[in-house]
Amino acid sequence: MLQYLKKQSGHIFHHSIQKIIITICMVLAVYTVQGSVAEQGHHIEFFIEGVEDSVTYLIHYYGNSNLVAATSTSDKPGHYQFSGTKPLPAGFYLLVAETKSSSYLELIIDDDQHFIVKTTKEDIFESITFEGSAQNSLFHQYTTFINNKRKRIEALQQENNTLKNDSITQNIQKENRKKEITTAI
Repeated sequence: MLQYLKKQSGHIFHHSIQKIIITICMVLAVYTVQGSVAEQGHHIEFFIEGVEDSVTYLIHYYGNSNLVAATSTSDKPGHYQFSGTKPLPAGFYLLVAETKSSSYLELIIDDDQHFIVKTTKEDIFESITFEGSAQNSLFHQYTTFINNKRKRIEALQQENNTLKNDSITQNIQKENRKKEITTAI
């Protein structure tokens, strides 16, 4: 009889463990599905400090085509949202703010389509930060690096042109002095 009870309690214990494991797996599956559903579509927020009410456009550009992917008006000064149940096509985008200066920002939109962009009207490119988009942070670092190098190259080219012009002017002045000397003799 004792062996029979041991066998039954082992069977009950094994059956209870199976139920617990199945329950845990089902709970994890539900949370996983809910998490993936919550991240579907797109939700991109922009905070542009110093901008009053205006319209902004999210423009997808590819080659020679520019397509308005979404339009947003501010719900409070400087705050814009682009949301939808479907994801946006991956690629390069422009955020164009319809203000007096018509500023724009470049973005990369890929698999991660839930992030926040913050900047200021006065210094739109230098003060920009991205929350939840490491790819756009890296892209901004890259474009800043390239722009700084471009400015340095332009300054060096200007300096080089000035030196060339000065050198040409000096050569012309030397030639004119030589002519003056030979005509004076």
